[in-house]
Amino acid sequence: MAVGTIYNYFQNKEEIITGIFGGENIKKRNAFYKIIAQMELEPLDKIKSVVEMHFTGLDHHRIIQGYYSGKDFYLRAISAGNAPDDGLRNFIAGVLENGIAEKKIIECDTEIVASIICGALETVIADILNNKIADIKDAVEEIMATIRTGIASA
Repeated sequence: MAVGTIYNYFQNKEEIITGIFGGENIKKRNAFYKIIAQMELEPLDKIKSVVEMHFTGLDHHRIIQGYYSGKDFYLRAISAGNAPDDGLRNFIAGVLENGIAEKKIIECDTEIVASIICGALETVIADILNNKIADIKDAVEEIMATIRTGIASA
């Protein structure tokens, strides 16, 4: 690649850093998902762990905010299989499938429920970035309370 041609792909240095961060972030998250999947936690505690991880740092890291507020962020749900990262949705679907098998989660369409959860996370993250939600911890607790009352078995 010739000097300067990188700007054919990125508009500025911040976009380059955000792009590099995005790729590394996906690798680290997928490694985290594998660790959480293997832990002896209840299914909803596994989901809560990854939800908390996704919200960690939003208030303090400009690069994370830039990554999440990128133009592809809202397009994941309608990307026709070209989503930049389906790791979270796949992780949640797997946790739900295992939870159903263990009778800890009620029968449900795991792909649809995983998509619903991811859609809720994207919306809440957008609201946090737009200062519509101030308390990330309260947001995580509200998401988990809704999931718990909606899909957990008695």
